[in-house]
Amino acid sequence: MDLSKKLTYYKKSPEKEKLNHPPSLIALKDHYHGEILFDEAPILKIQKRHPYPDYKNDNIHINLISKNEFTDPIRREKCVFFDLETTGLAGGTGTFAFLIGFAYWQNEEIITDQYFLPDFGREYEIFNVLQDWLSGFEYLVSYNGKSYDMPLLSSRFILNRLKPGFKNRKHIDLIHMCRRIWKESLPSCDLKSIEQHLLNVHRTGDIPGAFIPQAYFNFINTGAIHDVLRMIEHNLQDILSLTLFLDQLDYLNKSPQKLPLDSKAVANLAKTAFQAGDTLYFEMIENSEELQSKISIDYKYWKSLLLKRSGKLDDANKIWEELLTKPEYCFFSLEESAKYHEHRKKDLPAALNLVEEAFKRLDLQAELGYQIFDPSWKTRFEKRRNRLKNKLSI
Repeated sequence: MDLSKKLTYYKKSPEKEKLNHPPSLIALKDHYHGEILFDEAPILKIQKRHPYPDYKNDNIHINLISKNEFTDPIRREKCVFFDLETTGLAGGTGTFAFLIGFAYWQNEEIITDQYFLPDFGREYEIFNVLQDWLSGFEYLVSYNGKSYDMPLLSSRFILNRLKPGFKNRKHIDLIHMCRRIWKESLPSCDLKSIEQHLLNVHRTGDIPGAFIPQAYFNFINTGAIHDVLRMIEHNLQDILSLTLFLDQLDYLNKSPQKLPLDSKAVANLAKTAFQAGDTLYFEMIENSEELQSKISIDYKYWKSLLLKRSGKLDDANKIWEELLTKPEYCFFSLEESAKYHEHRKKDLPAALNLVEEAFKRLDLQAELGYQIFDPSWKTRFEKRRNRLKNKLSI
């Protein structure tokens, strides 16, 4: 390009510059009634407002499901949900986010902002704007964002010589909470499975995530927008589902019966309550007609540990006696019940009888060729038997 052409280029008016936007970008803008930002390096912004009829209150409580990581009530308007569509899943400096979606509550609506980068080299301007905008929120909410989205976004900020100040925000990664409760109940813990089984959201015409990078490259090379429309809708549903899922998790604190929980999920709730030391949560589950039928031996195992920790050994031993008939818990129950009779009841013969019963079961398993759950059981019971015999002078 010679000097005269360069001067002509730099003298273009903003109005004339807008006319030079690619037709594909103009088509996307018109389709979504969006806004084109930064004329020299255009980015498409799509904003939508979504009524939220299930809006319950201003605060969300996830202290139990977060294992007390978030003990204080979370104010809705302080949360921003985000999800990225990227050029690949490998990460690294060669991967960048070409579609960044945000959702946030405003009064009784959910506002979604999506930023589509129609080509490479458009990050600096939008990152500079987002840096200030994100400072207005206290919580970042994502799905697997701690492992993927956040590291990638931070790297891209640094590559653009910007400080990722949003990293100091509290990060609520919903995938960890999902796995904590539903990992054994769902086919998988990806967001699509959450939508189908927990949120009653069923997508139609959705583009698979694995196809999104190639769809973006096709757009750059050919200007074809069909799959871009699908990926924008895909991203939109992702961030809307995050808002719904966080709202569902709020029920776990006080009304778990309102959620689709099977016996495995209820047992995992019991495990989480045990780890949090929440005795009242067990009472709430057992007082719920909807959940009483879903109380399993796994649930009782965690309850017995909580009772033991609370010093209610008589109640705990009743559960251990019940678990004696369950293969996966028989040695645990025999050991705990033996401890109970030795130290609490001071009934050494009864404790020794329980230890001898453990050896009978260990020998039977060996004879039948069954694999012992934990090889250390035999050593532990041998030490206990020797100690009890010494006390009894046998």
